[in-house]
Amino acid sequence: MSGANQLSSADFNDFENANWEQDALFAENWDTADAANNVLLYPHVAPGNVRHDVLAALRGGLVTDASLRARVSVILGPGSTLLGIAGRLHPLYVAAATASHAAPTINQLAQAILVYSRYYIPVPSMRNYADGLRIPLPIEIDRANGDWILNSNLVRTWSRSFQAAWHPLPGQRPARLQQPDPVALQAQVQTFLRAQPTALARGIHFNARVLSNPFEAVFFVFETLRHLPVAEVFALTLAFLDQSVNHQMKLLASLTAGNAILRQLLSVLHNPPAALTARQTASRNRGERMLQGALQPAGIRSVPRELPETPQQLANRPGNLGWQRIEPTDPVVGRHRMVLGRDVLAGAVLNFNSGGNTYRGPAYGGRIPPAAFIRTHANLLNPAADARIAARLQIVQAIVVNEGFLDAVRLRDRAILSLGIQQSSAHVDIELPALLARYKNMAPDEFRLFFEIYNLDLRANGNDGHGNPRFRLQRIQPNGARVDLTTWAARRNFFGGRTVGTTTTFTTDWAARCREPAIASLKYRAAQVLEAASRLDRILREVGNITVAGAPMALSTLITSQQGVALILDAHINQPGRVPADLQAAANAAGAQPDANALDQEITRQYALIRHTHNTPARNANINALGLDVNHGTFAGW
Repeated sequence: MSGANQLSSADFNDFENANWEQDALFAENWDTADAANNVLLYPHVAPGNVRHDVLAALRGGLVTDASLRARVSVILGPGSTLLGIAGRLHPLYVAAATASHAAPTINQLAQAILVYSRYYIPVPSMRNYADGLRIPLPIEIDRANGDWILNSNLVRTWSRSFQAAWHPLPGQRPARLQQPDPVALQAQVQTFLRAQPTALARGIHFNARVLSNPFEAVFFVFETLRHLPVAEVFALTLAFLDQSVNHQMKLLASLTAGNAILRQLLSVLHNPPAALTARQTASRNRGERMLQGALQPAGIRSVPRELPETPQQLANRPGNLGWQRIEPTDPVVGRHRMVLGRDVLAGAVLNFNSGGNTYRGPAYGGRIPPAAFIRTHANLLNPAADARIAARLQIVQAIVVNEGFLDAVRLRDRAILSLGIQQSSAHVDIELPALLARYKNMAPDEFRLFFEIYNLDLRANGNDGHGNPRFRLQRIQPNGARVDLTTWAARRNFFGGRTVGTTTTFTTDWAARCREPAIASLKYRAAQVLEAASRLDRILREVGNITVAGAPMALSTLITSQQGVALILDAHINQPGRVPADLQAAANAAGAQPDANALDQEITRQYALIRHTHNTPARNANINALGLDVNHGTFAGW
């Protein structure tokens, strides 16, 4: 580590005592009775030997984290307390007890941890005491043999400094991390970049923030890297890694948020700017070795852990979830999971019977409608103000009344996993795989954060018989190789499904994982809307011509009313294979008409009666209530 870039004690003191800006925190129903010791321990396996000895670090926090012995750490899970942590650690002290080092009580240990970490948490405000916080413990790791070193007498000494006013603090639960507001996050990043104009200052801030709580920092880090030119991103990355040592990177790699951050930084090192100096080259080489060793030790991908969840936390939260409703945060009912350190509703777990089979799993229609997003983010969806795209977006927005919102999810039928405003499904290569391919192309860094971290990838797979682009979902193997998920069973298994007899049951983890990008990412929402608009091209390819009075007519010239196109798009989402025949049947029923407008309107009227969907009368009523124009030529989006 270069002496010029070493992080001083004063730097860390400033970080630990500053009221640094973080995501707002909110209360949620995770503080269950069984969660007091709900933490991740790192290293997560205790060694064969625990002994008493002199401790090198006499103060908690990060001041000496890179310079003294590595320490055992806990990462706070939802609902955990210092008393619960002490109870979990207490057996170590009992096992190592000697005549001169009697084991402390659980209360003494909890008080000692608080005193040891009083400037880091800090006490008494506890403002950093939130889900995902890493607390280095007064238990050190012998570099020579891996022994865990503790000191019961020091624990008792620290506990005697515990103040009476702090009495409630060992039982305090962590605060929740709020979901990021993508627009507000952009503003926070701009403020940060103006306040910290140098790569060194930015790297120091990143290092302290990420090492303290990678779950809190993850969205801020990704947004910052996205805002900077390549050369500045590279310089910031080097500054971050110059402050870091191997045991810190290995700890981060063991956590989902930390692992994602490190993988993003490794991708930066793999694509450096031109003409590096000798010093930059040396820093880059050191950083690559350190990240590779943390992310893929011995050639095997590290398996990162999400924040832990207890049985009571994973139980159903009573109340009527409903299908969808516009809300600023997730409803508190239903099944919830932790994703990247944040509370995410997976949905309501129920049964669905179809074709003699039962599918049991979570589903939720969402709380984030596309209408406001489409209106507000035209620069992202249609930067050139193309009239054709604008017309398509209007229809996409209209028919959402019959489908899901942007954060909709379903794991409860043969489609396996269905997402978003058009319920794009995993069992078809031209649906969910195509949506994810568009997203990966738009935001490869975000795809790495939200999907590759859970070993999901995809590749192009040619075209189907109609010329629609296909994409193949892939599982990332421990050695980094990609294996195609070619069969329904392989995809079911990957997304947490298991079939016994005629019943297939899905777990809730992928439902929550797939809602997270819809909640946190504008580009993921944009990818959904643009993929939905492109479905009209798929319809044209699959329908081709319609025979009218014995002559073939292109659909794009036959039906150009807003009402007609909306009905077609709505049916194609629901039962795409029935659309060509249903349109032909509607044209046959319409017969000869005096002009193009009358023909369009009559085919549309007949199609509304004939088309195959699930619950066609209700879907028709919803579309009719929108007041779309029925006249030929009012849709200019083909």
